[in-house]
Amino acid sequence: MRIVSFIAFLSFCAVASVSVPAQTSCGSNGAILDVLLSRAKSGDKVVAIARLGLLESDESLSKRRLHNLNAYLTRYRPNTVFSKQPENLILITGRKTQGLGTVEIYFQQTFFTEFIVSTDLDLFVGECAVDLELHKNVCELKEQRIFYPCIESCKNERPEN
Repeated sequence: MRIVSFIAFLSFCAVASVSVPAQTSCGSNGAILDVLLSRAKSGDKVVAIARLGLLESDESLSKRRLHNLNAYLTRYRPNTVFSKQPENLILITGRKTQGLGTVEIYFQQTFFTEFIVSTDLDLFVGECAVDLELHKNVCELKEQRIFYPCIESCKNERPEN
């Protein structure tokens, strides 16, 4: 009887301790993509699948996340394999996840990484640390204007006279 109770207790603990993945950060996203770039050779393909999270409904969010990934690999990091061969980036929107939104990366026909993105946010890459004394927000940096959400804020700005 005690053995059965102990096994039931262990089973309960195993189920109760399931960890929820945390959102990946801008800095870790960029570092992981830089590792990918350092390993990539001419002709290598990357497949990226963006998936909305359970609580997300705006389909454009997956496209924005894929745009940021593409812009990082082809424009933010110039003179790389993918800046020279952008056709080797295959960008796909997939089905919703049961948790937070994700961007899965497959490289050399195997799973490479998965970025976890908080609800209704873009995949953050590029300039992560901003000196707030010089810039009020990251979108003031020219390098960031190729990424969402900065693309939208640049569209909303009016030229100065």
